[in-house]
Amino acid sequence: MSKRYKGKLCVYCQDKPLINQGDHVFARGLFLEAERRNSIKVPACDECNNKKSLIEHYLASLLPFGGRHADAEETLNSLVPTRLEKNLKLKRELNEGMKYVWSNDKTGISIRNLTVSFDGIRYAELFKYIAKALSWHHWGSYIKTESDILSVSLTQTGEEAFEKFLFPLKSSHKIEAMIGNNSIKYKGMQAVENDQISIWKFQIYNGVVVSNLEHEGFDKSSCIGVLTGPPKILHSYKELFDK
Repeated sequence: MSKRYKGKLCVYCQDKPLINQGDHVFARGLFLEAERRNSIKVPACDECNNKKSLIEHYLASLLPFGGRHADAEETLNSLVPTRLEKNLKLKRELNEGMKYVWSNDKTGISIRNLTVSFDGIRYAELFKYIAKALSWHHWGSYIKTESDILSVSLTQTGEEAFEKFLFPLKSSHKIEAMIGNNSIKYKGMQAVENDQISIWKFQIYNGVVVSNLEHEGFDKSSCIGVLTGPPKILHSYKELFDK
């Protein structure tokens, strides 16, 4: 066990001590092997680690289909087929959920896009785990169980609101990082007056586009926004997530 983790509580539940070698904040399965060096790890109990891993295994099989980074093709072709062969149920669901939709690019030209259905709730849930882990990793702060966490795919309007109203706020700490060959980018900040308040924005695979096709059109979101803090404070910012 790493000396850094000895005696530390799980960053996710703060209920149980670490009893293994820690959890990779960003699942290794999201990256090509050459990008896995110096991955970020945090103390995590087996129960939380297993719950998070179930979400990660699911998303690592689907998100590469929307990759837009330099290694997108290699990531899809080298990592996904083996996973799907081990999970025939997911492979079947993936095939059944694939369909083409038309959308306009920035110039107004119609483009035919292949879409893949996936569980957006699990997508948002993963970044709740990640925000907790990074708060501990970068600043040594546990996001307590009585604090709330909001996690959502940001529309362009929502992303602009985040940048305009949240990130300029006075902070005690800030971080901006990129992992791999533009596989994951994130930025975060922690409030001066309360270490439970943190703001995060994540982009995976250079902006995987996710969308609720039935209600909101194709080009919905390429970023995830996360806000942690006391429920009363988060409630006052919740409208930013609904844009």
